[in-house]
Amino acid sequence: MQQKLIPPKAGSLKVDILGMEGERFYSENMDLNEPEESNYPAGVEDIKEEFFRSGGKGGQNVNKVESGVRLRASIAEPVLLERLREIYPSSVTKDGEFLVTCTEERTQEQNLRIARERLMQRLDIATQQPTERIPTKIPRSSRRERLDTKRKHSVTKDLRKPPQEW
Repeated sequence: MQQKLIPPKAGSLKVDILGMEGERFYSENMDLNEPEESNYPAGVEDIKEEFFRSGGKGGQNVNKVESGVRLRASIAEPVLLERLREIYPSSVTKDGEFLVTCTEERTQEQNLRIARERLMQRLDIATQQPTERIPTKIPRSSRRERLDTKRKHSVTKDLRKPPQEW
């Protein structure tokens, strides 16, 4: 198949994909001036993918193939960025990027899939509001039980000591 880019007028793009015989499979007019709908979660501007050689098991494969994946998500929302810094302090850069790395599998595709799932999962966790703890008073029975246990333990330790002579 062959892909042809034909700009009919300024600000738009026509994409034609032609088959071997010249038949048209797909044609779409896109306006380049209109902003595209992003598939990124709320609060994320851009996600960049980086590939690198991952160490570990795999023999000679790990020395030749860039199977490790690192996703860099640019966080636009300051509240989300601060929450990510609280939960994952080592994964947030000074520039406001959230890093997710995966080197578990031998293939780049599997690592990329796992890294994307992790990114979405961690962003979901960060967007959830933490529940506030309601401070409560320790019940009297619990305090009494704790002190009784301490007394019993103290007696047990005293019995381990050799008898003292005065």
